[in-house]
Amino acid sequence: MAQESREEKFKQADEVITLLRRLRSDLNQGNAAMAIFQRGLSGHATDIERMQRVLHRFMVSDNTQADRWHEESIFLIASLFALCKNTPEGSEGNMGNHFDRARDKAASDEAVERRFSSLISAHHEDLPVYLRRAVTYLKAQDIGIHWTRLLVDVWDWRHPDQGERARRDWARQFWLGKNKNSTAIDIESTSTLDSESLETEST
Repeated sequence: MAQESREEKFKQADEVITLLRRLRSDLNQGNAAMAIFQRGLSGHATDIERMQRVLHRFMVSDNTQADRWHEESIFLIASLFALCKNTPEGSEGNMGNHFDRARDKAASDEAVERRFSSLISAHHEDLPVYLRRAVTYLKAQDIGIHWTRLLVDVWDWRHPDQGERARRDWARQFWLGKNKNSTAIDIESTSTLDSESLETEST
């Protein structure tokens, strides 16, 4: 499979997610399709074969490692999409943004940060396991996922340069969120200290 531009990846990823949405809303086949995708998380050959029947239009004829990763990524995202079928989708951002929102809801920043650090450190062969944990956690927090962006990032994860870019983008959005909160606290603390200093000087 030829190297695709990022624009081409987003276009195909959007086609995949559009199909998943259409299947989810299908009154006759929606529940059955989502059940097939969820069972795909097992990794069993029979379940994967059933997913291939539904998603055959996105399969490729070559059998290189890159092509297998391309298909496996689609199957993974389809399974996770089905897992979150009742959770509203996110319309923007990446997993860094999503985990930043989770941190706002969490009792402990450290717990969320550990989860996130484990995710972005994952080797592409281990990514499905860590991503399933991450998506399950975000689902429990009722945080929607931008599925098109996630699929593109998962496709990139296997490539050294593109995968590093995806990791950096996730990390940037996650830690920028923390910096904004820290800045707000620092400004408030500084204002309080300045007020106290002025009162002291005036006396």
